[in-house]
Amino acid sequence: MSSVSATTKQSSTSTRQERRRRPRLLFPALAIGAAWGIALTIVSVGFTTTDDGHPYRHAADYWLTGLGLPLVLSAIVVVHSARGLVEGRDGWRGRWGAYLFVVPALIFAAIFVDGLVESESSSWGPTYLLCVFTTDVFVGLFISGLWRTMLAPRWVLVLWWLGWFIGGPLAPGPAPLLHTAAYAVLAVHIRRRLQNL
Repeated sequence: MSSVSATTKQSSTSTRQERRRRPRLLFPALAIGAAWGIALTIVSVGFTTTDDGHPYRHAADYWLTGLGLPLVLSAIVVVHSARGLVEGRDGWRGRWGAYLFVVPALIFAAIFVDGLVESESSSWGPTYLLCVFTTDVFVGLFISGLWRTMLAPRWVLVLWWLGWFIGGPLAPGPAPLLHTAAYAVLAVHIRRRLQNL
């Protein structure tokens, strides 16, 4: 009888440790995404940049384009790390939202790399705007899958989506600070939840 309870206790302890170990990339990705919002605001508000479709004339052009990479790559990690924490309880909406989000996010990354290599920003025709629209939809789909999982309060999930929708890849001026705020609040609530497991 004691060996059974010891085994159960070890299993419970290992499950908790596994849950705490699993999001090892989540918090660094949230920090990178939050820092992105501050950095992009500084560059877009404080420096002169070249209009889209023209060769770069300012150092800030490279920063403005290059900062897109940490935004989209950290977002991929955040979405899939959060999905790992809920262990499939996000249903088909969470699953498909997370999987489909990767496609336009990687296209974003390719656009940013192309801009840096060519020293000229380009939206690849309507591709950039199409990626903005589809990532808004897929992040929304993913977050709607998290609605019942108790990963974070619902208002935090709404803030997460608004942070991406308003403060993400098409954000004007200081709007990326909303993305920063959303990631900071999300990090606090997820950390609290993990501590209470």
